[in-house]
Amino acid sequence: MSLAEFATFWRQEMNTLHCPTYPKKPADLPLSARMCLENYNNGELFQSMFGKPESLPFDVLLGYKAGQSILQDEPKLIDAGLTQAATAARVRGEQLEAKVLQNNIELGRK
Repeated sequence: MSLAEFATFWRQEMNTLHCPTYPKKPADLPLSARMCLENYNNGELFQSMFGKPESLPFDVLLGYKAGQSILQDEPKLIDAGLTQAATAARVRGEQLEAKVLQNNIELGRK
């Protein structure tokens, strides 16, 4: 994560050249800026600035490191500032649910 990336985000998304000091924690930003940053570039910048994977429970950490987080991990990932991983877990869970539903429909037809 570079300071330049944060400055670029601020100029593009907050539409002002007055950029604050580099925040040490999400609460250092105004709520609107924090929410925008959480969604900017799929949460990648927010995650690199504030993500703390070491704060995850061990089972969730293993899934995170393997890139295999599940839908139930999403709240814990968000709490750890890992917004991009939380989004990926939600999408993976939705895809799995859709696949299970499709399989059940196919079984019902047989």
